[in-house]
Parts: sequence; structure tokens; C-alpha cells
Amino acid sequence: MSARCPPTNNQVLVSSRKVSSPRLASIVPPRPAEPVYTLGFCLFLLVNAVLFIRPAEIIADLEGLPIYETVILAALLVAVPAMARQLAGGALISKPILMCVIGLWLAVVAHYVRIRVFWHIREEGFEFFKIVLYFLLMIANVTTVGRLRHFLYWLVAFIFALTVLALLNFYEVIDIASLIRINERIIDSETGGLVLLPRLSSTGIYDNPNALARILLVGMGISFYLFSDVRGSLGRLVGLCLLGVFAYSFLQTQSRGGFIGFLVGVLTLITARFGWRKSLPLAIVVLPVIFLLFGGRQTEIADALSQGTGQSRIQLWSQGFAAWKESPLFGIGMNQFEKYAGNGSHNSFVQWYVELGFIGGTSFVSAFYLALSHVFRLGSRRYRILDPELAQLHPHLATMLSAYTAGMFSIAVGYLLPTFMVLGLATVFVTLVRTTPPFVKSALNIRLICLMILLSFIVVICIYGYVRLFVNWA
Repeated sequence: MSARCPPTNNQVLVSSRKVSSPRLASIVPPRPAEPVYTLGFCLFLLVNAVLFIRPAEIIADLEGLPIYETVILAALLVAVPAMARQLAGGALISKPILMCVIGLWLAVVAHYVRIRVFWHIREEGFEFFKIVLYFLLMIANVTTVGRLRHFLYWLVAFIFALTVLALLNFYEVIDIASLIRINERIIDSETGGLVLLPRLSSTGIYDNPNALARILLVGMGISFYLFSDVRGSLGRLVGLCLLGVFAYSFLQTQSRGGFIGFLVGVLTLITARFGWRKSLPLAIVVLPVIFLLFGGRQTEIADALSQGTGQSRIQLWSQGFAAWKESPLFGIGMNQFEKYAGNGSHNSFVQWYVELGFIGGTSFVSAFYLALSHVFRLGSRRYRILDPELAQLHPHLATMLSAYTAGMFSIAVGYLLPTFMVLGLATVFVTLVRTTPPFVKSALNIRLICLMILLSFIVVICIYGYVRLFVNWA
């Protein structure tokens, strides 16, 4: 139901649909008959299809063609009026996550203005500006519950497509040059010798196992949402099949950071669906089973922190903090971490603080804090979500958001579009949701800005303290 069309007493309907939680509402205001597949929404879906499947990397004849740029330009031209409404003064203040995303772009630009290297504004500044445009496209096009549901359908289909391509290449059924087969050298715990461990990866921005594992977490969240759908057995069957494919593929990535995100997601889902009291005994039963099923490299977290890739990443974070001291407010510049430390940051939050300074890091942390706090507050017993579709989606959205956020602590995906797609999902959900009593959404004001700065200081102190405590240069 749009905020501009409040229901009257005669418009309130009683839903006969069976819901999955006693907290879900049965009184639902009807939504206006608005078409789902408008031209703007279809073009936005096409943008996502090109983003995930990367046709130019699969079909050699398409290499070099500006496919993504052409599609997103067409989508932008159609969506100009809707995007302008999102940027209007009052609407902008009421969307602090959007303000944080714009603040990230300003942080990118501010660094190069400070050092008077204006050429990089054209490169890095424009590159990140495309992410801001994507975020605006999303919140301008996904404006109804129906569009949100259909976007999730298409999104899980795109994730499934890139996963199938990865699996076919992994088992050498197909041979595409852009699909890299990764074999990691590890020490066998029994023999002490070096062995090769195959790890699953896919196309484009998912050309490494860790990045693929993060988007598979989103795919599993949507799949479980489909599996829990009460509208019919077909959706449940499709959701179960997708969940199996994604879970198996996730296992083949052998990503430790992805596994930590998976654990956080599972705990979030259990808590969101059953409450705190029932979640503790369930977690005691479920967690040992998960460690048993995902045995091997993914579950060797403690060893990695002391001597493996986990320890090498902690050392990289330590080097990053040392470089950050050169310019704590504006950072060392976008994509400059590797030049200082010899490798990527492997932590999205460290990446933003070091490269874009306290300004960029605060904007990034605040965006995810606002998304998480809004979504989790909506799950409390204080509020009852009126729309049953949004109420059913809520625990799964909380799962995807928390799992992806936890996963970012061990991979640098701060500049990737899917990171802001996850933020966009939370923004759209909070915009559409209606509750009783009415849910008070955060607006950008002095109090919120002070809270964001304080939170940023706490995050920096915690990460820096963790690095100082666990780094082992010996």
C-alpha cells in the first residue's frame, strides 16, 4: 500500500492466507492495481542480468562491446523522473542510507580534490558514480511489494545461472576462457605434503571463490524464502532445488569467510523465526551438524587465524592501518591499498577506512548499520507487519543482510555493485513496510549524524584492537 493512499475502514481486508509465524498480521490493506513489468522495471532487470551473467565474457564475439553501459544508460533515461523524486529534499532526508551512499561517492572525490589529482576523479569518481546510479535505479524502480518479489525471483535466477556456469567449468564440461579454475596449494594434515585443493569460482566479479561464496549466501537466503512460501508446492520445490545447488556450490568454494557469514545467517534465521528463547536450544543442535557437513578447509577457522590465510589477512589489515595514518580523514585513495600492502585488504570495512579515510569509512559503516538496525527492529515483538508477503520475507531478508555483512569482514567487496544491491533490498523493504504500531524510520538529522560518528569510532577501535591482539609477525 502506497503511503499516499492510506486505507479507509471499509478498505481493510482479512487475509485467509496461512502464515508461517504467529507474529505475522492477518489484517492487510489492499494495494492498488499497479503493473509489475513496466518498461523501467524491465530495463532494470536487464541491467542486473548483464551484471551477473556477463555475456561479453562468455561469448567471444561480444567482447569489447559496451553492453552494460548501453543497458544502464537506457534504464537511466527511462527512470529520470522517478530518480528525481528520490533526490527531492524531503525524500532525500528521509532516506539516510541513500545519503550514506552519496557520501561514499563524495569521499572518493574528496581525496583527489585534496591532493589535486583531478584525472582520477574522472576514473575512480566516475566508476563509483555508476554504483550510486545503480542504487538510485533500484529504489526508483522497485516501488511495490510485487516488484520486490519479482526482483527476488529474477535475482535468484541470475545467481543460479552464474552458479551453473561455474559448476560446468569446475567439472570440465565446458571450457570458457574467462572462467578460471583455481587450485589452492595446502598442506595435508595427515601426510604433511602439499596437495591441490580445487575451489569453485565463476565469471566477472565472481572470478574468485570468496566473492562467489558471498553471493551464494544471498542465493540461499532467497531460495529458503521460496521454500517457505505458503502459496503452493511448486515454489517450495523450486526453492528446495535451488537451495541444494547453492549449498553444494558454496561447499565447493571452500571459503572460510563465507562460512562465517553462513553461520551468522543461520543464527539470524533461527532467531528471526523462532525468537531468542527457542533459538538457543536449536542452535546447540544445528551448529554441530553444520560443522560436520562443511568439514575441511572451511571450518578450520582457528588454525587460519594463527598461521594460515586468516593470519596473513590480519597482517594486511595491520599494514593498512599503518598506511591510514598518512591521511586519517581522507584516506590514501580508492584502490590504493594493494600498492601499500602488496595485496588487497580482504576486509571491506578496513578497505573503506584506509582508502577513503574516516569520512568514507563512517559512511560505509553507517549505511549497513542503518540497514541492519531497521530490519532487526522490524522483527521485534513490538511491531506487526501488516502485509503478509513482507512479513514472510522479513526473516529471510534479515538473514541475507546479516550473512553478507559478516562475510565482508574477510573480503574486499566494498566497491562492488552487489554490495549496494543488498543495501538497496533493505532500503526498499523499509520503504514499503507498514506496521502496527507505525514504525518510525530514521531521518538524517544532527542526532543521527552524531550517532554515526560515535559508531564509526567504536568500529575502528574494535577492528584495530582485534588486529593488535591477533597479529603474529613471527
